Amino acid sequence: MPERTQSLRKSLFKLAAIGLIPLAIVGTWGIGTTISQQEREMKRSALDLSRALASAVNAELDSTVSSLRTLSYTTALNEHDTRQFYDIAQKAVKAKESWSGVILTDAGGEVIFKTVLPFGEPGGRVIDPKSLQQVIQTNAPAVGPIAMGQVPGYAFPVRVPVIVDGRLTYILTAAIKPDRLLEIVQRQNVPRSWAISVFDQEGNRVARSKDHEKTVATKATPSLAALMAENALEGTGMSKTLEGDESLTGYSKLVDYNWSVAVGIPTAELRTATYRTLAVYAFGILVSLALCTLLAIRMSRKILDSLETVRKQAVLFEQGKPVDIAQSPYPEIDALANALRNASLERADVETERERLLASLKEALARAEEASQAKDQFLAILGHELRNPLAPMVTILHLMELRGDTAMSRERQIMSRQVAHMKRLVDDLLDVSRITQGRLEMQNEEVSLAAVIEQAMEAVASLPSAKDINVRLPESPVWLRGDMSRLVQAITNLLTNALRFDPSGNILLTATTEGSTVRIAVSDHGTGISKEALARIFEPFFQGPQQLARASGGLGLGLAIVRHIVERHGGTVSAASGGSGKGSTFEILLPTCAQPSTRVDDSEPPESEHLGRIAIIDDNVDAATTIAEALRIAGHDVCIGHSAAQGLRLVDEFNPDIAILDIGLPDMDGFELAQSIRSQNKEWKGRLIALSGYGQKADKVKAASHGFEAHLTKPASIAELLAVTEALLASGKT
Repeated sequence: MPERTQSLRKSLFKLAAIGLIPLAIVGTWGIGTTISQQEREMKRSALDLSRALASAVNAELDSTVSSLRTLSYTTALNEHDTRQFYDIAQKAVKAKESWSGVILTDAGGEVIFKTVLPFGEPGGRVIDPKSLQQVIQTNAPAVGPIAMGQVPGYAFPVRVPVIVDGRLTYILTAAIKPDRLLEIVQRQNVPRSWAISVFDQEGNRVARSKDHEKTVATKATPSLAALMAENALEGTGMSKTLEGDESLTGYSKLVDYNWSVAVGIPTAELRTATYRTLAVYAFGILVSLALCTLLAIRMSRKILDSLETVRKQAVLFEQGKPVDIAQSPYPEIDALANALRNASLERADVETERERLLASLKEALARAEEASQAKDQFLAILGHELRNPLAPMVTILHLMELRGDTAMSRERQIMSRQVAHMKRLVDDLLDVSRITQGRLEMQNEEVSLAAVIEQAMEAVASLPSAKDINVRLPESPVWLRGDMSRLVQAITNLLTNALRFDPSGNILLTATTEGSTVRIAVSDHGTGISKEALARIFEPFFQGPQQLARASGGLGLGLAIVRHIVERHGGTVSAASGGSGKGSTFEILLPTCAQPSTRVDDSEPPESEHLGRIAIIDDNVDAATTIAEALRIAGHDVCIGHSAAQGLRLVDEFNPDIAILDIGLPDMDGFELAQSIRSQNKEWKGRLIALSGYGQKADKVKAASHGFEAHLTKPASIAELLAVTEALLASGKT
């Protein structure tokens, strides 16, 4: 039969009534321990509450920063329409009761407008220039101290940088009333005698639970200031309140904003409760000495056993383990046990949900990584597959030119231009892929500006009206430090773009020096660029409005590649236009360098009259046939194979001086074939040339490590192919 339950208060009354001296001694020790425990609990309560409030204040400041960031993304601000943005800011202030106003300043800290003043009215001044300068210097959000603004009332500034086109353009500030933080403080379910204060980074009081209106913007008491000046992020100690009361104080600091929250509990409450307990207990001891010892021991044991059970379960709860507490004879302890059990169940639910969200996040990240890898692989394969059919087309056009066939010269010129255009599209697509992955290769050497311009002009020479381009260069030589081919690519893209939108060829290419900087400008009198398009002209895949026929063509990648190349060389690129039909001008600013003392010109291929035996192994029949025909016209003896097996047999039977291997063979890749040729024909001393649709630096390094003396990227020109073969033959015929 279960024991009849009774309240803990009644049990303690009986215990006091039947207490005896040994129990009194134990009780006295227990009171001392309880007092110490109460003091520790009060310290913990003050510290825990200060932590919670610090997190709440930090979250509120973060929320304000997020709101300002969202407001800064407004199209009107990105388009520098400050008048329209003033109206938007006014609406934002009305929507947020805690905001007293919004301030917009430029990148130098000058006030553009304040919502508390009419737009354009002078007199706006910066209340806290220190936090404004912090944003300008760090490009990061900042929160300033509380101060009296231009209109009556205290507020503190929350500032965020506004980045437009990669540069700090504005600083957006919200003046926040302390009322919102006061609400957070007043929501705490604590005794009215407790004093809670929020301080800014300069030690000014932003909000206080007691006498807020009288104490706002005041400093902490000397004792509290000394306690918080220990440079610890949190702590507890004794201090005095503004009312002069001694209090046990816990404080926590906001790491992100260097604000502080202090919670003070009057020590008078602890002393009053202690004295009352001692007086009652002393009286109880005096009247309980003669009462039954056994009953007191029995009842105290039951109470202590129940409390010990709860304590052990509390330890399990702290360790994150399940809590299971048996029923106690005392309802108060049962209520505590039930609360502990419910808290354990809630935490288990939270942990389960966290694990589920974490697993979902990991799965999403894995899918994103797979998608990124698939995209990179697709672009690489796309470039290889597009270059394969381009190779025979380029070679055929070169063959027709070598043979002097004039019957269809106009058609051949058209095909040459279109094939070159297709090759540029493929190169642009792959370059943008490398840019997004941070893998665009750059050399670092002294480069002549005149040579860059000359090669760029040669690159566009086949385009209509290119001969009408007017070039003006400085009289003195100009030298740059960087990648010759990439700089030529940047200038070529600007010239191609100008010819596309101004077919008349009325293009002006100028280069002028300004101290240690050279300014390269390409101007045309074509269709021009609208104001809206200028803001996005250098974005990948962006193209201005065109007719359905898309006469200008292109993928919208050339200018994005120009910007990346120029920025990698420490320069800038910009575009300007008077509007539709008024032409456009693109300018590149690049740092110059000193002219090198010596310079070896190795641009001319080595001369050689050596003829050789050449084997071509390529599964693309058209590509192999056209390359072979070009080599035969040059005087070489050529044989062809279309598989790795045929390649091994050709090297054994034909004994070529040079073997040109396609890396992407169907039965064995070119690297394996090269190793097989060397291992199966140890007496063969010929040279190997790799031919591949993959042309990054890593591919060339890999080819060299597998014994290839040269690496050509499809579609390789006949001139390049002949130069490489003749150079290898000239270096020592095998």
